[in-house]
Amino acid sequence: MPPKTPKSSTTSPKSNKPRTRQQQRGDEAEVRAAQLLTDAGLRILHRNLRQGRDEVDLVVEAVDALGPLVVFVEVRRRPARADALESINAAKQRRIIRAAGAWLAINGPNRRCRFDVVVVGDSGISHLVDAFRPA
Repeated sequence: MPPKTPKSSTTSPKSNKPRTRQQQRGDEAEVRAAQLLTDAGLRILHRNLRQGRDEVDLVVEAVDALGPLVVFVEVRRRPARADALESINAAKQRRIIRAAGAWLAINGPNRRCRFDVVVVGDSGISHLVDAFRPA
């Protein structure tokens, strides 16, 4: 049975307006990130998970030496990798962690998890495993 998810949406409340070029580039980056992760053997559980104002781009399942774990992935489209990492400040991390907590509360609060970042940049795409941790 697929995991249950908190109320979510793949569109913004302003979805009747055309997507900006920046939003379109972000959408394209998320598609590329999802492809990278599935090619690496991870399974997409949810896209654009929203819980109030909190959001996670991708929720995926991975398997490591200890077994399955849930990976909450933030996707960033930036020219340089360093710019992307700097854009995920403490406030953004807290919002991702809150959305992840809501998802885990419904789908198994005892599941192991981690927080990754996928950066889509001018020089390619990279997957940063365990990019940050809850405080």
